[in-house]
Amino acid sequence: MSYTTLTGLKTVEGSIKNWANNTTIPASVVLAEAEQLMFTKLRCREQQVLYTGTVASGVSALTLATVAPRFLEAISFRRAGDAAGKIYIRDKQYFEERLATDTDGTLFTGVPTECTIDATQIRFNIETDDTYYLRLWYYERPEPLSGSNETNFITDNHPRLLRHACLASAYDFLKDTGNRDFHEQMMERLIFEANAQTDIQQQAFDEDLYWDGR
Repeated sequence: MSYTTLTGLKTVEGSIKNWANNTTIPASVVLAEAEQLMFTKLRCREQQVLYTGTVASGVSALTLATVAPRFLEAISFRRAGDAAGKIYIRDKQYFEERLATDTDGTLFTGVPTECTIDATQIRFNIETDDTYYLRLWYYERPEPLSGSNETNFITDNHPRLLRHACLASAYDFLKDTGNRDFHEQMMERLIFEANAQTDIQQQAFDEDLYWDGR
């Protein structure tokens, strides 16, 4: 399965038009919508990415597009090196209630121990007083399929999920709500199974560490 196949003519086996038996479907648009539909909920092992880098002294925020260009959701965040320790990821209300500021609202300086993540930035609870090494694990949205990016882990490892997502989008375009709803339900089930398998693998790993005493 590849971008060229998926967006091919109705006569091409494995194309969206072939699956839906319809020549009027705008396949590239449907595929883009299907990818968006999947990655609102899919959080599986193949999406887990590690960012390592530094934050300089005198900084209170990092640009998300620089750190993690296709960021979906954080998994864990830590300082590394001599100042190793967890950076807790907080919701906005909790974060705002615990900001370390003086009377005019200026952030104190120190070691970042908490952060919150908005649409464009990772915001620390304090302005850094030194350079710190960072390790951020997060879920990443893969690069969209295209003529220059023919395959990815979805085409290779989850072709059935991709097929149902594409057909859900295709039948939505065709205003066939019955088929759309069926394929959306199948997509949801396969996403649940993929996410659950990742959770099971992580739980087994955590239990191994526990029983090893680490």
